[in-house]
Amino acid sequence: MEKITDVDKRLLLLWKEKLNDVSSLTQRGWLFLEDSDWDKGSECFDRALDLYPQCITAYNGKLCAALKINREGELENYEKAKSEEYQKALEVQKQMKEERLRLYYEDVYCRT
Repeated sequence: MEKITDVDKRLLLLWKEKLNDVSSLTQRGWLFLEDSDWDKGSECFDRALDLYPQCITAYNGKLCAALKINREGELENYEKAKSEEYQKALEVQKQMKEERLRLYYEDVYCRT
């Protein structure tokens, strides 16, 4: 079994802090949208995407801000396919699924 080094621990801590920042930014974005502050909400989601470009929640938030709707659940009532943010979210989801499948394949079939 491989031993976790101090460098590994520091990297994991930095990654955890980054994800916490992304989570905080997306939560703030949703609060702004609830108050119908579309620009500030969109800005929070942009900052979250700067830290973690695969954040589906931030893409959905940007879509809500662009459509001027307050909650993610209301997206069902809109024609999502025309939105650039929605298309980005779909592409990121597809890439993440493909990456998970690749990692699974390597783990199961490429063990040495």
